[in-house]
Amino acid sequence: MTKKFFVSKLIGLLFVFFLLVITKTSDVPAQSTYEPQLDHSACVYHCMMDQNFIHSKIGYEAASRSYYAFMTRFWETSGCKGVGIKDILETVIAVSGAPGGATMSCYQLLLAETLGCANTCRNANPSNSAYGANVKLTATTTSPGYLEVGLDNRLSSGDYLDYSNGYSGRFYLTTTLQLGGGTPLAVGHQFMPSMSFPNWITSQEFGAHKCTISDECPSCCEILWDLDAPSYIPTTVEFLDGVLYDLTDQAIGKKGVTGSFSNDGYVVLLRDGDTITINQGPYAGVAWTKAHNKTTKKHT
Repeated sequence: MTKKFFVSKLIGLLFVFFLLVITKTSDVPAQSTYEPQLDHSACVYHCMMDQNFIHSKIGYEAASRSYYAFMTRFWETSGCKGVGIKDILETVIAVSGAPGGATMSCYQLLLAETLGCANTCRNANPSNSAYGANVKLTATTTSPGYLEVGLDNRLSSGDYLDYSNGYSGRFYLTTTLQLGGGTPLAVGHQFMPSMSFPNWITSQEFGAHKCTISDECPSCCEILWDLDAPSYIPTTVEFLDGVLYDLTDQAIGKKGVTGSFSNDGYVVLLRDGDTITINQGPYAGVAWTKAHNKTTKKHT
């Protein structure tokens, strides 16, 4: 299979998709336009994390005292010692209705609190909006094919659509190019770490970095270190010269080609022997030729 295509200036729109956020951008900062996806198990998990560890509804000093009291009086004495954040998530999923099971005794002790959070999430308006992450994206172009991206899970005011009180978990930041209303073309895929929202654990005054391991509460620091994550992450996205261009008039010798330059800004060659030749025509720039043999799985 042989691909020949010509690189010219950026035409079209860039779409950046990640998690719950779908943001459209060209040469201006991105604006978030999305519909929230609310999950019951996720809401219950965030609720439990908040009530036991984060305590976002009270001040940082009081939240810190509540955490250490809970850990020394309950966590270390109930069989939960050594249990991590992922174990808690599995328990919450099991109790709130998803597949799975809980076997440790401390999970049974947490059952009543989990069910209480389940009711809190169900009774929220809309349902399951009581707790959760709300990562927002901004993106600016400084040159063709290059984006400076900011991911922000910090607290903000307003209704549930504009408020974050949960960790994001790890997620993919996927970048696609799109010509007009054509089919998006994936040009980037990054795995992003979990993001916090501002709370006492990430604060300078009371945060995880001040925790010291003690015999009284050996698990205290482990939990805090797992939750000590940034609430804002900058990154960059690079995608060649950011090109999708209608080269219909310059394409000749097509064989087995699918897709359309006029509709999508690109064509697809899937089988061995599929070919297309594109003349330079009136354009100036750099041509890139790539061949992939599906039988031998080699690229040239």
